[in-house]
Amino acid sequence: MSEEVYVCDSRAIPFYSFDDKQNKYKRILYLGTHITTKSLNWGFYYFGVGNMFWSIIKKIYNSESLTQAIEDYKEDFKNTKNRFRKDPNGQAKRTEIMSAKRESLIQELQRHGIVINDLIGLCKCTGAEDGQIIEDSVVPNDGRNGFHDVPALMRDAEVIVINGKGLENGETRENSARYYLELFGFLDNSDIKKKIVYVKGSSSRGSIDELVAYWKGEYSINGVLS
Repeated sequence: MSEEVYVCDSRAIPFYSFDDKQNKYKRILYLGTHITTKSLNWGFYYFGVGNMFWSIIKKIYNSESLTQAIEDYKEDFKNTKNRFRKDPNGQAKRTEIMSAKRESLIQELQRHGIVINDLIGLCKCTGAEDGQIIEDSVVPNDGRNGFHDVPALMRDAEVIVINGKGLENGETRENSARYYLELFGFLDNSDIKKKIVYVKGSSSRGSIDELVAYWKGEYSINGVLS
């Protein structure tokens, strides 16, 4: 029996950039490898089951308004799923509500200097892990052909946090995120290389407290939030 193949297309998620008006927080770009089908279903990054990204962010930033925006998004997603279950026009109504809620979350992220995106714009995969990406299907988020302009985000960011350290994907790769950074030529700029911090992936095994402590440790060493 052959494995089921999923298509992960980042263009389903609206592109957003840093807010020029915000100046309280450092401009931090969080980059993953590719968006999963679970997150595509939620309409935004890192909402797949078992991914602790948002729990980590809430604890690290310790912001009441950011925490509320994250929780509101999660609650409304679940509520609309039940509310429109039997409505023939339910999906359209739900999409409209969640689009507005996503915009509110994005605005709150921008106020905290946070932009989230992925290295891969389009790929086929057999699961959520980086090792399950079908290599010859990969298209970069390089700003061409309607894909997100990750190189521009990297230039504008003050810090680039790569979410996925230690996810090996082949004997020659230190981790898959760095492999794709090099493959796409995103590390050709020496100034960009200096901004990068690699952290253990938010879907890694371990408790939330262990992951938060690890991320905080890397942030402290690299001056991420200072």
